[in-house]
Amino acid sequence: MRALSQMTRRNFCASTFAASAGALLCPTLSLADSSPPSPNKTSAEAVSNINADVNDVSVQWIGHSTMLITIAGKRILTDPVLSDTIGMSVLGIPLGITRYTPPAVTLDDFPKPDLILLSHAHIDHTDLPTLRHLSKRFPDQIPIITAKNTTDVIDGFAWKNIHELDWNQDMTIEGLDGLMVCGLETLHNGCR
Repeated sequence: MRALSQMTRRNFCASTFAASAGALLCPTLSLADSSPPSPNKTSAEAVSNINADVNDVSVQWIGHSTMLITIAGKRILTDPVLSDTIGMSVLGIPLGITRYTPPAVTLDDFPKPDLILLSHAHIDHTDLPTLRHLSKRFPDQIPIITAKNTTDVIDGFAWKNIHELDWNQDMTIEGLDGLMVCGLETLHNGCR
């Protein structure tokens, strides 16, 4: 096994059996399929509202941390989490937190996002099966912005490009009509 300092965060999480075993003891966690959920009753209705007019600004809550923001006809997807179970895969078995309700839209119903924003690298905001599905469905077409020092979590997927933002940094996204994204410092409680 490689030294801890040489491991990427993704490899560390995937190879940490002790943490996974400890998660089994927590009653809020469960074993379940980590594939994106099947279509639900609200999916078709939500998709019909995704294609907003170019002059409209809309924010649609998809579920948990996932929002679809439409500004001037550009779609910005935040923290895409559309799997039934969010967590690690141990020996091919998904282990983690199970959603209470399905997301408003399924992955197959989503139009191509013009930008994905990842606020931070916690598992309930950075769902690798959802991100993998989006990058395979739209290879080399979606730019993604993530927090400083978190590129290793999503590196290797087929993104157009990956940018990191630190607190109080901003950047204008090429090809998005001058859209500027600013990284703001926030407090995130949870003993982390």
